[in-house]
Amino acid sequence: MYQSQTRLPHLLPPAAYCEPDALRRELDSAFASRWQFLACAAEVEAARGLLRAELWGTPLLVASDADRVRAFADCCPRHATPLISQLEAGFLRLRCRRGGCEYDASGRPLVAAGTSAASAPPLVEYPLARCGALLFGRLVPSESTLAEQFGDAFELAAARFGVDGRFTAGFAQPFDVNWKIPVENALESYHVPVVHPHTFREDPGDERSTHRFAATHTEFTTTLPFAPHNRIDDLLQRTERYLLRRVGLEPQGRYRHVHIFPNLLLSFTDATSILQSVAPTGRRSCVVSVRVFGVRRESWPLWKRTLAAGWAKLSSGIVRQILKEDFALFADIQHGLAAAERPGSLGRCEERIHAFQAWLLDRQAANEPAGFAAACAEIAG
Repeated sequence: MYQSQTRLPHLLPPAAYCEPDALRRELDSAFASRWQFLACAAEVEAARGLLRAELWGTPLLVASDADRVRAFADCCPRHATPLISQLEAGFLRLRCRRGGCEYDASGRPLVAAGTSAASAPPLVEYPLARCGALLFGRLVPSESTLAEQFGDAFELAAARFGVDGRFTAGFAQPFDVNWKIPVENALESYHVPVVHPHTFREDPGDERSTHRFAATHTEFTTTLPFAPHNRIDDLLQRTERYLLRRVGLEPQGRYRHVHIFPNLLLSFTDATSILQSVAPTGRRSCVVSVRVFGVRRESWPLWKRTLAAGWAKLSSGIVRQILKEDFALFADIQHGLAAAERPGSLGRCEERIHAFQAWLLDRQAANEPAGFAAACAEIAG
């Protein structure tokens, strides 16, 4: 059941999706001290222990060393030059492209041009935290933990993106739209019959929907199949239940969608876990990063792991199709907002959008500008 009995006001004006000042306020209040998704641990492993990433225009190196993962600025502290990596006898070394200074995977200097390594500064390190196999970073120091940011959704995410799941697929796609458009599109089901006529076909509606609101996130839950009258969806769910029972798991038959404020979206079926992180790159641009995990346990025999991997691969293809249908909307929504003169209204199904907008406004009201947006001027350009 929805919690609201009537429609709700749209709290953000159209300018909040179009103007540079709106993004600067959001960067200072909603993003500066928040943990941001960087990568999965499996991606760092696949990159031989060193993955290049970017956070708010700052190039980073995510390095793995002796089961510990760190995030460094991709910049030699002596020569302000990007670093290159090399493996020597299985050990990762980072070398300045200009001066030849070398560092190990913990950021300590090994060789310093023109002076002793002992007197050379270490690499600049940034905070990094984990939720299962998901890696998060931030540039601004803060006392808040990743678990506090997730609230009571942390244990669920840590399990499904950790010991109970295995990384299956991932991609990132840029869009010329404000970051809030992809986020808000995921927070309601009114668009389902029109945008997903073949994959879902219908909105589960008030009777089959449960909305939950917390200080750190909102959650939507419904029973599966999402659209019982859709033969394709029904077949997929029956197949998933059969495969889960074959590997010894009892399906719960629920779909859960969690929005961790401000820009992290997590969705779960019994066999598939999906992460979407929406990172603003400008007032009308963003990047949507997607990671898909399939249910899998290392203790399973080979045939169970093979069966689970096959279903995860099929599921990731379905996820791509559903997201592709959503992605096709974004440019038109941005165009409409640019022409709008006043805010619209939100139906009862869209109460999670209302909660998200209220959270953004509350953060701005409580925040003293910290200069974070100025330090990321290239993003707000």
